[in-house]
Amino acid sequence: MINLLLTCPDINSNSSNELIQFNIVSRTVAQIMSNGMGVFSPALHKYSIEKNSKSSLESSFWKQFHSSFLSWADALLVLDLPEVDNCFEVQEVITIFRNAEKPVRFITPDLSNAQLGVLLSDLTIKQHTQLGVSCQALQDLPTIN
Repeated sequence: MINLLLTCPDINSNSSNELIQFNIVSRTVAQIMSNGMGVFSPALHKYSIEKNSKSSLESSFWKQFHSSFLSWADALLVLDLPEVDNCFEVQEVITIFRNAEKPVRFITPDLSNAQLGVLLSDLTIKQHTQLGVSCQALQDLPTIN
């Protein structure tokens, strides 16, 4: 199983787009998980906890907590939302993954299952190739439709 970190700008509870962004991120995570991949979304995790908490945790807590998932993740998926280019935290995570020579892929919120299947197949091949497994041995793997 490939472990993926899905990053995007934090879901802003003061925004009129709050519910829309929450639904986009949730739907994307569900779609990835239904394709058999492990996925963690810091934005979704932070939003869910802060939305149901009486007090907000400091950003330093979240940064330290979420950084533990950087080594867990085999690849980074960046949910390509309008604010992603201007979000310092997202750009920082992209840099960390690129410096670690881990795959970084940008995905759109309207990604089809077929497109996601191709993307995940590509990441699976890269992971197995890095582990010394030949691409020939991967031909017997089932395809994701």
